[in-house]
Amino acid sequence: MGTHDQLSFLSGIRSPMAALLREHAGNPSMGSPEQWAAPIKAAISLMLGSGFPMAVAWGPQLNMVYNDSYAKLLGAKHPASWGQPLLEVWHEVAEEIRPLIATVHAGDTFYLENMPFTVCRNGFDEETWFTYSWSPIRDELGEVAGFFCACTETTRTVLAERHARAEHDRLTALFQEAPGFLAVLRGPQHVMENFNAAYEQLVGHRNLRGLPVAVALPEVVEQGFIALLDQVYTSGEPFRGSAVEVSLNRTPGGPPVQAFVDFVYQPLRDATGDVYGILVQGHEVTALRRNTALFSQIIEQAPGGVYVVDTQFRVMQMNAETLPFFASVEPLIGRDFDEALEIVWGPEIGPQIASVFRHTLATGERYVSPRFSEQRQDLGVEQAFEWETQRITLPDGQHGVVCYFQDVTERELAEAARRESEERVHRLAAELSDADRRKDVFLATLAHELRNPLAPMRNGLQIMKLTKTNSDAAERVRAMMDRQLSQLVRLVDDLLDVSRITQGKVELRVERIDLKTVLAAALEASRPAIEEADHELTVDVPDAPIFVDGDAARLAQAVSNLLNNSAKYTRRGGHIRMTVWREDSMAVVAVKDNGIGIPPAMRERVFEMFTQVDRTLEKTTGGLGIGLSLVKGLLEMHGGTVEVTSDGEGMGSEFVLRLPVATSVVAGPQRESRQSTGVVPFAPRRILVVDDNVDSADSLGQMLEILGNEVRTANDGEAGIAAAAQFRPDVVLMDIGMPKLNGYEAARRMRQHPSGAAMLLVALTGWGQEDDRKKSADAGFNHHLVKPVDVDALIKLITGP
Repeated sequence: MGTHDQLSFLSGIRSPMAALLREHAGNPSMGSPEQWAAPIKAAISLMLGSGFPMAVAWGPQLNMVYNDSYAKLLGAKHPASWGQPLLEVWHEVAEEIRPLIATVHAGDTFYLENMPFTVCRNGFDEETWFTYSWSPIRDELGEVAGFFCACTETTRTVLAERHARAEHDRLTALFQEAPGFLAVLRGPQHVMENFNAAYEQLVGHRNLRGLPVAVALPEVVEQGFIALLDQVYTSGEPFRGSAVEVSLNRTPGGPPVQAFVDFVYQPLRDATGDVYGILVQGHEVTALRRNTALFSQIIEQAPGGVYVVDTQFRVMQMNAETLPFFASVEPLIGRDFDEALEIVWGPEIGPQIASVFRHTLATGERYVSPRFSEQRQDLGVEQAFEWETQRITLPDGQHGVVCYFQDVTERELAEAARRESEERVHRLAAELSDADRRKDVFLATLAHELRNPLAPMRNGLQIMKLTKTNSDAAERVRAMMDRQLSQLVRLVDDLLDVSRITQGKVELRVERIDLKTVLAAALEASRPAIEEADHELTVDVPDAPIFVDGDAARLAQAVSNLLNNSAKYTRRGGHIRMTVWREDSMAVVAVKDNGIGIPPAMRERVFEMFTQVDRTLEKTTGGLGIGLSLVKGLLEMHGGTVEVTSDGEGMGSEFVLRLPVATSVVAGPQRESRQSTGVVPFAPRRILVVDDNVDSADSLGQMLEILGNEVRTANDGEAGIAAAAQFRPDVVLMDIGMPKLNGYEAARRMRQHPSGAAMLLVALTGWGQEDDRKKSADAGFNHHLVKPVDVDALIKLITGP
C-alpha cells in the first residue's frame, strides 16, 4: 500500500504539523502508519484538525505528535520534539508526570487545572501553569496503545489572577488604612457592605455589616442623611457636604456627640450603567472646625489690626479693626494678596510689601517694620503705620503669615505737636521746680523771720519769771504772753514738720518706749491750753505698761496735737477724755470731747492739709488746718492709723490712734517728761552771745546774767571773733545769718584760736532745716538750737559736762 493511502486519514488537513507528519511518516521510532491502530489515526486526525493545543503519544516510548497550537507551547523545543518520547521532550518535569503516565496506562482519564511546572523551553527556566487532560487511546483489542492530551497554557491567567488578588489585597489595605472614612452601601436600602476603621471610629464601634444604614445608625434618620442617600441612589448624581454637623451615639447608652464632617456620596454603577450602591467617603473636621473657630476668635479679639495670608498667598482672615484699611478691596476674603496690596498702595509700593510677606512665609523669619509712611493709591492720602509679620501654622496645618499693624497717623501728628511744645513744657517744669525750691526757701525764711522776734520775747518772759515781779497783773500778762508765744512756736514747728513729712525728710529716732511716757509728755505740753479754757480732763490709762517702737517726741507731738485740737474746738468748761487700751496687737489712744463736732461731709477731709471745718460765724477758734494732717503723717510713719468719729455738729468728736504693740517687752531708755525750771543752780560760766538781732542778744544775755553767768554780747561775726579772743568764753551762743561774717565762718575761725578748741559752740538760729544742722556741725558747732530756744535745754547744754 502506498504512503498516500496510509495517510488518507489526513485527507483535507492542511496544517504545518500535518505536512510534517507526512514528511516523517516512515520514522522508525513511530513505525509505519499502516501499523497504527485505527483509534490512533482517529486521534491524530482529530488533533491535527483542531485549533486547541493537543498532542498524541503512543508506543512503548510514548512518542509525541502534536498540532500547530501545541507547537507554540513547546517554544524552542519545537521542531526537535516532533516524534520524540514524551519524557524526553518534557525531561525537566519528568518526575512530576510519571505518576500521571501511569494513571493513563491504567486506563484512567484525568483533568488538571492550573498545574504549575518549571520548564525550560526558551533557554531558561520559567514558571508556567497548564490546564490539561489525558485520556487513554485503546487499540482494536482494547489495550491502551497511547493517550490523547488536550491542554492550554494558563500562565498568563494565573499570573493575572495572582496580580488581581494582590491588587485586591492592596486596595483592601488602602481602603482600611485610608485617613478618611470610607463605606460601601449596596442597594436601595443602603446596606452596609464594607467600611474602614476610620468609619468605625466616626460612628462608634458597633454592629454595622449587613445592616441598612437606618438600622445600623438610627440616630441619623431624623437628621436628613437617609433622604440624601435616597436622592443620590435615585438620581445617580453625587452629593458633597462641607462641615456638616452630625449627632452620633458613639457609645451604647451614652450621650449624643456632635461632630462635623466633609463628605461625598458617590453613586456606584454596574456594567449596564445602573446604580447598585453608594460609596461614602470623607473626613471628620470637628477638631479643624473648633481650631478654626478658636483661631478666628483669637484673630478677632487681637488688639490692633490683624490679618492672615494663607499658604496660597490669599487673604484668609482679618479682625474688624482691619476691615476699614482694606475697604477699597472688593471682594476681599480669598483675594490674591498681591492684587489687594496693589489696589491699596499702587504698583510700586505694593510689590515691595508683598516681598516681605513671601520672605516670611518661605523662611519663617519675623519682620518688624520701621515707621512706615506712604501715600495710599486708593484713598489719595498719606498714612503712617507700624507693622510686623510672623509665620504661623494655620488650623489646617499649612503655613501662613499673620500681620499685626497699627495706624499711627494721628500719633505722628501728636508727636509733631508734642515736639513743638516740648521746650515750653520743659520751661514750665523748670519754673515749677524753681517755684518748689523757692517755696522751701520761703518756708525756711518764714520760720527764721518768725523765730527771730520770738527769741527776745521768750527771753523777756523768762527774765520776768526769774526776777519774780510781784505784780499780779504783770504775772497774768506774762502767762498770757507765754501761752501765745508757745502757740506761735507750735504753729511754726507744725508747719515745717508737715512740709518735711510730705517730702519724706523726717527721720524718726525709734526706740522701745512705754506709751505712758509719751502720754505724760503730751499732757504736759497740752495742759496749759486745757486749763486756760477751764476744761475738765479725764485720763484713763491702764497700770500695765504698753510698749511701742517709735520716736517718743514725735508720738507725744501727735497726741498733744489731738488734745490741743479738742481744747480749741470745745466751748469753755467742756469735757475731754483720753482713754488708752490694748486691742489685740495694737495700742489704742482715744481722745474724745463734747465740742462742736464735725459735719458728716467733712469727716474724710479733716486730715487733709489746710482743711478747716466750717465753724460758727465768729470763727473764734480757727487755725491753719495743719495739725491733724501732721498727726496723720506721723502715725503713718510709725505704721499706725488715725480715724475720727462724730455724730455731727454740736455732738463732739472722738479721734482714735492705733499703733503696733512692740513684739517684745524689753523697753529702751525712757524719755523723762520736760519739767519747767525756775532758777537752776550751776557753776557760773563765761558766755559770749553773738547775734545781729540786738534785742535777742541783749535779752538772752540779761537772762543768763540773772542766772549768775558772766556774759558778753556781739552783733556780727567779726565782732564775735574779736570778743571771743579777748573774753575767752567757756560757751559761745552764736547766730548763723549775720552781716560781715556769717556764723559758720565765725565758728571756724574761733576754733582756730588757741582757746577755741575747748569752748562749747552752740548755734542759736532761726534756720532749722537738716541741711542747716549739717552745715553747723561741719563748721565746728557742738550743738544746733532753733529759736526761740527752750530755756531748759539751753541750761542743760551750758551746765553739762
